[in-house]
Amino acid sequence: MTKKLFALLIVVAMLSMAFVGCANNAATEGEGGSLQEQNAANQGENTLEETIIEGEADTYDAHEIIDALDLEEGVKIAFVVKTLTNPFFVAMEEGVKEYTREGDTYVTLQCDNEAAKMLTVAEDAANGGYDIILMTPINSSDIAPIQAAHENGSLVVLLDTTVIDEGLQYVTGTVCTDNYSAGYMCGEAFLKDLEEKYGEIKGTCAIYENPQGLVTKARIDGFEAAIAEYVESGAIEVVYREVGKGQVDTGLTFMETIMQRFDVTNGGLDGVMSMNDPSAQGCANALASAGYDKEQCFVYGVDGSNESLDYIEQGIQTGTSLQFPGMMAARGLAIAYQTLAGVELSDEEKFLEISTSYIDETNCKDYRDFSYIG
Repeated sequence: MTKKLFALLIVVAMLSMAFVGCANNAATEGEGGSLQEQNAANQGENTLEETIIEGEADTYDAHEIIDALDLEEGVKIAFVVKTLTNPFFVAMEEGVKEYTREGDTYVTLQCDNEAAKMLTVAEDAANGGYDIILMTPINSSDIAPIQAAHENGSLVVLLDTTVIDEGLQYVTGTVCTDNYSAGYMCGEAFLKDLEEKYGEIKGTCAIYENPQGLVTKARIDGFEAAIAEYVESGAIEVVYREVGKGQVDTGLTFMETIMQRFDVTNGGLDGVMSMNDPSAQGCANALASAGYDKEQCFVYGVDGSNESLDYIEQGIQTGTSLQFPGMMAARGLAIAYQTLAGVELSDEEKFLEISTSYIDETNCKDYRDFSYIG
């Protein structure tokens, strides 16, 4: 991806996020506080105040900030990523490559979604003299790799996933999605889709989740907050929920299990909220293979991958909240370079959340050329 194209992506993404973020906050003010306050309340495990970016100035340029630093070449950077089987992390890797300075050393080290391997990889990278380690933790509670990298002299910035409080002492910064808002947008979409289907807000849904991760937990918390009023009144019923992994194959198995228990054709199941796009794609595949379409059972995910945009255009997946992993990489690497150069950054500048945009069939084509894959 060229620098010019990447900059264009950021501008378009920021404009869309500003509109969505303002509309969403306006809708939630007065109902238990702002969305940011609700997010903080629902992620009590992580008390460090974070800044939610909702429409940054178009003039923000990580290249310009990084290139202006008084920092000699030869910085060694390792991107320790949980997996590269998910297109989300492939896009993040491209972002890291894009914003690594010429003259610096860069390597990607993937961990196959194995916590033990991530610990070994992080230790080896730190011992190998890598100055900056950008890391996507496998579990929010697993701080061992972060601690090991920090104690062996590396500067650690987390991307996509933050960690519980005791792990933050080893972290220079975090750049994550506002995952609560991402889930909340899916919940709002579900209410709208139910009203269009039945002429009123009523129905049933299932939830595929992983509460062990702060990221996936926040998404489901947001979704449930959006539909809470109707669940409490009995208009909406969560008929089934299951804990699993955010993969296509596990989402497929989850959906196949549900279809054996509930009659999709007669309102036995109106929708599924899944923790991410790969698992949502698995759910959508299972429904499509059984002859159902998204009007019979709505499927929501979070990521905004090209695959899910394809599914939305084809009428298989209903919607997704778009994340910006390339932007996470840019912001995270800028934090790391600035810190290494001795720049004093406030917590608000180091601990960031990036808002999302909701995509469905009405705006999918608008995002086709601007998805995070580029």
